[in-house]
Amino acid sequence: MSELIDNRAHRIRTLKHVIKRLHEGAAPKEVKAQLAAIVRETDATEIAEMEQELIADGMPVEEVRAMCDLHAEVLKEVMVQPEERPMPPGHPVETFRVENTAIQKVVGEM
Repeated sequence: MSELIDNRAHRIRTLKHVIKRLHEGAAPKEVKAQLAAIVRETDATEIAEMEQELIADGMPVEEVRAMCDLHAEVLKEVMVQPEERPMPPGHPVETFRVENTAIQKVVGEM
């Protein structure tokens, strides 16, 4: 179990290093390969924790927010997106999706 915690901490440290490079002006193309290797094993909670650590380390919140689009641009291409599974009719998630689609349609017609 401790190696899982150590691996998580290592991934967060590595992510912080790469993101700091982006903040310092490194081209996104330069860091994509390194990010791809890390992100294969990373989840959204680790990315959020990394951003919180950057703020705790003294990076202004505004700077982290301003760079979020850049982070997202680099990360969206390398993160594995889970495949959306169809839900059986009547399942609460399916009902939620159908209702939201209907609401979007009504709002779009306004």
